[in-house]
Amino acid sequence: RSEGLRPDRVVCSPALRARATAEIACRALGFPLERLEDDARVVEFSQGKLEGQPRAEVYREGGPVMRAIKREAMFFRPPGVSPDGVRGESQFDAEQRFAEFVDEILEQASTQAERRDQKRPITVLVFTHGVAMRSFIREVLGADTKFVVRSETENTSITELLYDPRPGDLGGWRLVRFNDASHLGRGAGSA
Repeated sequence: RSEGLRPDRVVCSPALRARATAEIACRALGFPLERLEDDARVVEFSQGKLEGQPRAEVYREGGPVMRAIKREAMFFRPPGVSPDGVRGESQFDAEQRFAEFVDEILEQASTQAERRDQKRPITVLVFTHGVAMRSFIREVLGADTKFVVRSETENTSITELLYDPRPGDLGGWRLVRFNDASHLGRGAGSA
C-alpha cells in the first residue's frame, strides 16, 4: 500500500503458501479476494520423482542428477512424476509455461487499455515461485542459461517488471527491481 499500488488484477499460484501470501497482500491493498485468480501456469517447476528427496543427496556434486544438469543445462528434466502426479519439468518447460501466461496477460491488457482509452499502465500482481519467475526473467532479458541457478529470490520478495509495448529496442521488458525484500525489515534484497 505504501507504494500506491492499485492492481487491476491479482493472480497467484494455486500452491497454498503463494495463495496465502496473495490473500494477505489483497487485504492490505483493499483488493477484493473474490477477484483473486489462481493460475497453474505460475506454479513452481516440478522436480518429478526427485521432489521431497533430500537436496544434499539429489544435487550431490558428481552425482547422476548434477552430471545430467551439467550436460543438459536448462533442458534437464527430472525423471518421473511428483507425489501430486506432475511430470518433471526443465527450467525451459517452466519458462515456456510462464511466458504463455504472461503473453495472455499482455494480450488482455492491450484489449482493456484500448477499450478504456487508458493512460495509466495496467498493473498485474503475480504471486509465484522462485525458479518459475527467474526462468521467465532469464528468457525476457536474454540472460545466460545459468541465470536461474546463479540468482536468488527470497520468499515474499518483490520482483518488478515493466513492459513497454513500443517496437524495437525501446520497447519490451525492463527489470525495475529484483529480489527486493526490504518490506520484510531485515535489510535484505536489492533494488
